Amino acid sequence: MGAYSFVKRMAFFAISAAILFAFWVAESHCAEYQQLAGLIDLRTTFSDGAYDLEYLVQLAKRKGFRVLVINDHDRMVMEYGLPPFRNIFKKRTELNSINKRGAEEYLNSIMEIGKKYPDMIIIPGSETASFYYWTGSYFKKNLTARSHERRILTIGLERAEDKGKRDRPAWGISTADFHKEGEAGEKLGNFPTVFFVHRKTKKEILKALKNGKMYACQGNYPQVAKIDEFSVCSSKGEVVGISGDEVVLEGNPRIKISLSAAELTKNRVKVRLIRSGEVIEGFEGELPMEIDFEDAYYKAGTRIYYRMDLHGYGTLVSNPIFVMCK
Repeated sequence: MGAYSFVKRMAFFAISAAILFAFWVAESHCAEYQQLAGLIDLRTTFSDGAYDLEYLVQLAKRKGFRVLVINDHDRMVMEYGLPPFRNIFKKRTELNSINKRGAEEYLNSIMEIGKKYPDMIIIPGSETASFYYWTGSYFKKNLTARSHERRILTIGLERAEDKGKRDRPAWGISTADFHKEGEAGEKLGNFPTVFFVHRKTKKEILKALKNGKMYACQGNYPQVAKIDEFSVCSSKGEVVGISGDEVVLEGNPRIKISLSAAELTKNRVKVRLIRSGEVIEGFEGELPMEIDFEDAYYKAGTRIYYRMDLHGYGTLVSNPIFVMCK
């Protein structure tokens, strides 16, 4: 199966495990889909993570997550040469990575853990630092590596020769950059991505990633907001689209939003409805929240999109719904 590449983005970002799992897998109000929460951008001891894959799987499972995307570093090498003889006087440092230990070993280890935990969906991927450059001087003790943190995630690797490629821009996901519980004040589960799927399978997760059927969350686990519905339909409700869909409408679009929380909260949240990059309406209140908004915008022959975000109980960001005005 081919791989999908994503530019890493945190802006786009979960009491018992049994209760939490029931919350995340609840039936969506959006047509026939169910919701399944997953964690993307996880590191193991195969590169610079603190835990081996099996421990990470067990930790996620205890917290109620059933989808993990492993993004170990494909290569961790930095090199600097002193001018003008850069190829003679140089220092090179290499740490654990997929390339250093071997892609076949990496993929086989994930496959074996997947067999041991058949109720878990474990998707192999990688993280790539495409380039870096140096500023400053070694002699002035201000030598600094630049842009090495600007990285690309590849998701869905199945074979060592697979390459990540896309012919369309990436959808929004939440990336954890998770190495260790408590590191930088973060914990596993603070950055879930929630998928709209028909069945709980790896194929369905990859299909959702390809087609924009997910939304990104950031919260303080287990406190996180949830989209029960985000849809666009005609004013009479005849045509309905959810995240990643494109619908053809005649007349004013009608947007329905239903939001709730993993735990009861009195936090007041702010919700923004966005049309083609412009905030067109704001809503404020407590969760759960129901919104039914008719946008008095209709220009035949134009293509627009809607998305929404929430702040105040963590952060929640939807993927867009595209609308062609007939």
